[in-house]
Amino acid sequence: MFSFVKHSRFQKAYEKLIQKNKEVESRIEKTLDLMIENPRHPGLKTHKIVTKKNKTVRSSWVHGDLRIIWQFNKGEIQIIDLLDLGNHGQVY
Repeated sequence: MFSFVKHSRFQKAYEKLIQKNKEVESRIEKTLDLMIENPRHPGLKTHKIVTKKNKTVRSSWVHGDLRIIWQFNKGEIQIIDLLDLGNHGQVY
């Protein structure tokens, strides 16, 4: 089982999204539950992406065009760093 480190950018995006729509909060929580058990779960459609700064991270599907951007923590193999949250255009 994995655990999360929620970075400030992720946390701000999360709080902004759930204020507008409680259904989105439920979908994000379901996605995070799947990620804790298996970050490569097929339902997450997880894939690697390269950022503008040439950093390789991962993207997991939440709903529609909503994505969670994350990476495995370099210090602890069982920790996932949640980096960002937003629609496809915002986080890619």
